Amino acid sequence: MKRKIAAISILVLLLGFFTFNFISVKADSGWDSDYDSGWDSDWDSDWDSDWSSDWDDDDWDSSSHYSGGSGGGISAFGFFIFIVALVIIISLSQSNNNTPERSQGNSNFNKSVDEEEIKKHIPNFNKEVFLTQAYNNFIAVQNAWSEFDYDALRKLLSDELYNTYHSQLVALKAKKQKNVMSDFVKKNIDITNMKVDGYHISLKVSLTVAFFDYVVDKEDKVIRGTKSFKLNNSYDLTFTSTLHAQNNKKSKNCPSCGAPLDDTASNVCKYCNSTIVFENHDWVLSKKEIRR
Repeated sequence: MKRKIAAISILVLLLGFFTFNFISVKADSGWDSDYDSGWDSDWDSDWDSDWSSDWDDDDWDSSSHYSGGSGGGISAFGFFIFIVALVIIISLSQSNNNTPERSQGNSNFNKSVDEEEIKKHIPNFNKEVFLTQAYNNFIAVQNAWSEFDYDALRKLLSDELYNTYHSQLVALKAKKQKNVMSDFVKKNIDITNMKVDGYHISLKVSLTVAFFDYVVDKEDKVIRGTKSFKLNNSYDLTFTSTLHAQNNKKSKNCPSCGAPLDDTASNVCKYCNSTIVFENHDWVLSKKEIRR
């Protein structure tokens, strides 16, 4: 099956070179996913850093269109390649009733952090519960991104990640476009790293998930990505919290005067009238990147 997909990729790439211009597109919250006309054989994207293309920068203009060569009609050779590719794609789609998927990122998780190691810092930690929460957080972020729900993102993300997402969504909304993601299917998930820095703890969650991912315009027309196949992406998700928040769901003493605090909804110390700012009790997503 992999050989067939590779053959299709080569054929369509040849078709693109001899007939049409390529358009490089990124989708997924934070623009993680990377498409080349829907069927390229190699892609490379990273949410946190400037995304890089496998093609030489000199071959692309500022709009990410291929700038080498001149336009023109479809050549006879290109038309022949198109027909051959079309026949192969149709035959494969008829022989496979499952939704085709396209993979991005390394789905091999080489290590796993044992629950007992994390319990040394968070005694009541439950790995299964945490991973369920982490996956639900990932889905919630994707949905909030699709719906331009800034309030939901604010609660789910770290300050730095929220600010980046917010600026990207503002630009997307100005273009009257929407990134649609749906039908998530979890393939694999595990905790692959832990970092403790002072009062803060970070857990890296490696996740492989399949889902539809495409961009539509104001008329609901797909302008990037495709509805024809699911992406099968592998991510490294970093979730951060504080040891104090995890081990003590609410501060028991006023940080100003040290007086005991009542278990009430009030955020004002009744002894010194200081305003109490409770730290986030839940894990927030602080980093999201495609696995290498």
